Amino acid sequence: MRDTCVTTDIWSFRCQRCELRWEEVYEAWHANDGHGGDVVTWRNHGIVCCPPWCDPTCPSCGGLAVKVLPSHWHDDVLRRQTGHGHVPQPRRSA
Repeated sequence: MRDTCVTTDIWSFRCQRCELRWEEVYEAWHANDGHGGDVVTWRNHGIVCCPPWCDPTCPSCGGLAVKVLPSHWHDDVLRRQTGHGHVPQPRRSA
């Protein structure tokens, strides 16, 4: 039996052509490949997809010059904007 861990991440995108900013929710399914390695499968809206950083396209203008900002980027920005050294982290099950 293979153990699977699913994490949900919010990824931010910014089109460098039309300046549109948007966010997408991705699920990362982490599993053991049965040979001692790790496998990550990405899903968006429940559909298997490429990782968020792999060739994103702007939904407004179709531009390919899209900057990808991973989920931890939000924590860093919040920390800088509020001056708080601690940003609450999700709880991990034991």
